[in-house]
Parts: sequence; C-alpha cells; structure tokens
Amino acid sequence: MAYDPPMDWDAALDAFTAYLTVELARSPRTVDAYVRDVTAFRATIAAGRGGERAPTRLDALDVRAHLATLFGRNDAASIGRKLSSLRAFFRFLEKRGAITGNPARAVRGPKRRRPLPRALDVDGAFALVEAPSTTGRTSHRRLSADEEARAGALRLRDRALLEVLYGAGLRVSEAVGLDLDDLDADRYGTLVVHVRRGKGNKSRIVPLGAKATEALAAWRAARGALGAPAAAAAPPSPAIARRCSSTPPGPG
Repeated sequence: MAYDPPMDWDAALDAFTAYLTVELARSPRTVDAYVRDVTAFRATIAAGRGGERAPTRLDALDVRAHLATLFGRNDAASIGRKLSSLRAFFRFLEKRGAITGNPARAVRGPKRRRPLPRALDVDGAFALVEAPSTTGRTSHRRLSADEEARAGALRLRDRALLEVLYGAGLRVSEAVGLDLDDLDADRYGTLVVHVRRGKGNKSRIVPLGAKATEALAAWRAARGALGAPAAAAAPPSPAIARRCSSTPPGPG
C-alpha cells in the first residue's frame, strides 16, 4: 500500500538523483545511466496506461510490462542493468517511506547467454601439452634423488594425460578415470582407449596417435620403476593417473 499523498515523478527523480550523487557518491555517468533507465520506465508506463501514474502507485506488473518492451531491442545484460536501476529507484523510495515494498525486487531478469568456450589454437595446444616437459623445477630447495625421480615421473604422467586429452579429444573426467586395462594395442593394430564412463554413461573406443602412444609408454615405464605394480600383476583396472607417493604403493 502506497503512502498518501503520492510522490510525483519529478519530485521522485530529483530526490533519487540527489541520493545517488550526494549520499552514494556515484559518478556523473552512473547517475545519468540510472536516471535515464528510470525515465524510460516512466515513459513506458505513461504510454501503456494512457497517462502518468505516480511512481508510488506502481507494482510488479508495471515493471514486467516495461521489461517486455525491451526484448528484441536489448540484450540480456542491458535488460538486467535496466532492471537493476529500477530496483535501486524503488529501494530508494522504500527507504524514504514513500512505498512499503519494492515492486521490482521480485521481478527476475533474463538469463544471460553463456559464451562458448574459446578453443586453443595449434601453438597454444602444443605449448600446453609440452608444459610438463618444459616447465622448470618450482621447489627452491635441493631435492633428494628419490624426490627427483618422483618429480620426473609426475612430469611423464602429466605429459601422458595431456597427450591423451588432446589426441583423443577426451573430457578431463574421462581421462583421469582411465585404467591400464582401458588401453588396447592388439585388437585393432594400433593403440586405442576404451572410454567406459563417458557422458551419459556411454562407452566408446578412440584411437590414439603416435605422440600419445609414446607418452603413455614412457609413463608406464616410469610408473613401474617407482614401485607401481606392473599391468599383469596389478589389481583389476589400476588407474593410469595414479599418484606417485613417497613410498611404493601397496596392492589396491
């Protein structure tokens, strides 16, 4: 319920402008944007109702009607900004006691369209895949021989995972979920990977190129040298992306 007598538009806009400028110390451009959005709302309501109605007499339907006129001429971000201006305006009136509730608070703006992910170019993809081999040591202390060996093995593991991601076009969750048993070099005459837990729990078979094959072979050799069980003696489906712990991992 609005308070009587209702505040007219000119008085409301003047007070709102002073509030933004003095109390909130907004920049002149910001103040102009807020006032411009509210003034456009005022014009829409006047045109739709055949005459002006005091801002203290408006409700959520008036706000929605105004937003409806913006579709097709404004993107979601612009409409959201204009709705934010109306919320600020009515919030100001509510703080001043001119209205008992903010009619724009419950109005939802349009969902913003999420931009498509940007794909790496060829040079960027190569740089990413080669990063484990080209990135220097990050530790500032001298590593022991065992620590150097583990760090080298981790670089081989990361290189293998990145080669599989890039070469086979796998999702990260698919790549880190691969097991040694998912690699098959005999059945098709080339190394393939069985993705058993893909999107929607669907499985598929993907061939791997020479680079991924070489990287996986290097990682498997280093993995075994660090005490990881060999594929034949390992428990069912040991993870390819197994961590290199400070002590040789036990079974399971």
